[in-house]
Amino acid sequence: MSTSRPAVLRDAEACVDAIIERVGRELVVGAPLALGKATHILNALYHRAVAEPSLRLRIVTGLSLHRP
Repeated sequence: MSTSRPAVLRDAEACVDAIIERVGRELVVGAPLALGKATHILNALYHRAVAEPSLRLRIVTGLSLHRP
């Protein structure tokens, strides 16, 4: 069991950096409907993926037209 404390990040870009560092450059994000999503984080992930083609991002929501 880990005793480390959760990171507190106050900037969306810092959060994106932390996500990529921990998970890697292939990201699949599930964002179901009606569950208070942190849209600023999703937006920051999207903009980072546009700016860095080596980053692969797939966002799955309740509005997706295809099955996950």
